[in-house]
Amino acid sequence: MSYQEGGNLSPHVSSISPIAVSNAGNETFTIEGSLFSPSMKVDVPSGLGTLVSVTITQPTSATSRAVIVVNVQAPTSTPTDYDITLSNGGESTANSKATVNLAQFTPQALILGSTDYWWNPDSLGATLSDGDTVASYPSSGGNHTLSSYYSSERPQYIHNHTWSTGKVASGTGMPPGPSVTLTRKFKSNIPLTNGPSGNIEGLTVGMVVKTLANTAMAANSAYPVHTYIGLRQLMRYRVGTSHGWSGAGYDSAWEDPNQNPIRFVFYIQSSATTKRMVFPQLNYDTTSTITAFSAPASNEISTFLGGSKMPTLFGECVVLNYGVSDVQLAQLQSYWTDKYGV
Repeated sequence: MSYQEGGNLSPHVSSISPIAVSNAGNETFTIEGSLFSPSMKVDVPSGLGTLVSVTITQPTSATSRAVIVVNVQAPTSTPTDYDITLSNGGESTANSKATVNLAQFTPQALILGSTDYWWNPDSLGATLSDGDTVASYPSSGGNHTLSSYYSSERPQYIHNHTWSTGKVASGTGMPPGPSVTLTRKFKSNIPLTNGPSGNIEGLTVGMVVKTLANTAMAANSAYPVHTYIGLRQLMRYRVGTSHGWSGAGYDSAWEDPNQNPIRFVFYIQSSATTKRMVFPQLNYDTTSTITAFSAPASNEISTFLGGSKMPTLFGECVVLNYGVSDVQLAQLQSYWTDKYGV
């Protein structure tokens, strides 16, 4: 215990959640620790925001909790750490501080564990030129490199594509043009972790997709988007007058890919037996039951960020070993809308 000159015990902080914020407005933080007195003072630096309220409880005889609401300032592009300082009667130590990071949202904020990944094709511009084939695709968040199992199927790097008016970013896939007989995809083992049941109990796969065909394509055998984790098909888009986006079952109405739509597509699993498919631009959000499946074995290769016969461009992508919350989903959608348009 730390006594200061005033004879008060200084608060001790063990954790704060969340540790990072990216949006302006009221945010609730939970600070866990000990020695939080009923009259404890909470100092929030002005750069982080303004303190709105404080609620202090004692969950056990040895632990304390402070739930505080802060009106957070609008973040800048430069991530900044701010220390929230707790004190009893003016007394505090270095252990009485809780650090919060304030920054504009990027998918890096979603990388919470060793089996969470974010790929950003803009990162490839440092080593590739427009039209180059992509033999390997390192993640920008997390630690996994996608590879192309067959050299003949390697996607191309498309540099500084105009996704929509004023929205320029790079991608991987096939360049604009007529439908072809080619397949372009990554074939890679994506490491994930099972839950206590021995199956995947949390998973989010989200990506930005744009079809680039300049000729009509009505053949039912064309799959511009085909996504697996291990041997498990998660989502695909099938061209044909009665087909569309699917998650192992055709779930959406037909879209004409000749209109070159941009789509954000999400597969979200928050339990071993429940999946949620979200296609925001189609106003599609449906939850259904699935058969539990386990994380890929080391020899199970995933077809990923790929498809066949129709020129298709892939933007950023995340694979997370947990089901994102509605808030996280909204943050990611807002970030991608700002980057790619609709």
